[in-house]
Amino acid sequence: RYKGEQQVIYGVAEADVGKNTILNMSIEHNRQESNAADTGRGYQVLYTDLTPTPFSRHDSSIPEWGLYDNKRTSLSFGLEHKINQDWDAKLSYTRTARELFFRRGMGVNNVNTDNTIERDHRLQNSADYSVHAFDSRVNGSFNLLGRKHDLIAGFNYSSTEELIKDDFVYQEFYDQTPIIDGYLQAPPLDWDSGKALWSQETTKQYGLYLATRIRPSENISLIMGSRWSDWRIKAERKITGEITDKREYSTVFTPYAGIVFDVNNNLSIYGSYTEIFKPQSAEDISGALLDPEEGKNYEVG
Repeated sequence: RYKGEQQVIYGVAEADVGKNTILNMSIEHNRQESNAADTGRGYQVLYTDLTPTPFSRHDSSIPEWGLYDNKRTSLSFGLEHKINQDWDAKLSYTRTARELFFRRGMGVNNVNTDNTIERDHRLQNSADYSVHAFDSRVNGSFNLLGRKHDLIAGFNYSSTEELIKDDFVYQEFYDQTPIIDGYLQAPPLDWDSGKALWSQETTKQYGLYLATRIRPSENISLIMGSRWSDWRIKAERKITGEITDKREYSTVFTPYAGIVFDVNNNLSIYGSYTEIFKPQSAEDISGALLDPEEGKNYEVG
């Protein structure tokens, strides 16, 4: 059966460090300990011959030796400064660290009529994750040709590092693991026989952006902006030094423009054009990050 607990510690502080400047800080530590990463480990309701199985929602394929330990700590700082009545500046930084270790066993296929699982696997793995994120921006309004317009400019940066350690153990079993009294009788593996993977993947992103909203007349707004992006990834096996993935997109320019026409107080029409460069967190079948999405988008409404 699933057993677990979660601990959360956090704190937030804010201080005026000047007449027009505010500093804020926060810290959070979260630890989740259980015998499985999730509670959804029930059995199929039908045997392989399509007759009903006797298992209830209280039965589970979580083994007694299952272990899941997930620790996450996040620290952030922010600085806000009001330059004048029309302009503001903001800076923020966040550092997040995560440590993960787990052992699990799970029936992943149908149940045979002799109460064995068609296929189950047992796995041990651990990893460390580290994220740094920085953002700065200035935004405000300005007067031009008798009208007020808006402007925002900024820079952001993020770095993500994933380190897979050397205790990886994995094995599959077919048509031999029985279910007794609702429990999957999956003995533990030799957890000290881990493979020396020690793989490290680092992803970095930089971005510089500028956008403005110009109002040439009372009922027309022109929206224009652009972003210059840099994205790179490097993955390697730490023991052999083998580079398993290395890609880089430098100085990618993505403009966008739009127009909004206010027909009356309740109705507006608009049109826009945008170029797209969007890094992804999804992976392919081999575990490598997919290339960033690129494209163009036209919209009217």
